[in-house]
Amino acid sequence: RELDGLPALIAALEAEQQAIAEQLADGSLYTRDAARAAELNARNAQIEQELMNALERWEALGSAA
Repeated sequence: RELDGLPALIAALEAEQQAIAEQLADGSLYTRDAARAAELNARNAQIEQELMNALERWEALGSAA
């Protein structure tokens, strides 16, 4: 079951990461709302770690199947 759910989790994390990247691409965000920009950067780093964990888990489960 966990293996079946990982592709959806990975896709959701990648979609969230893309949305964050689009917001951060607007350089005015840093001057307009520095706190929000910091939050988005922190979440982006968190997503990166979650993606790595999910991909490693997917690989481990896939090789065990």
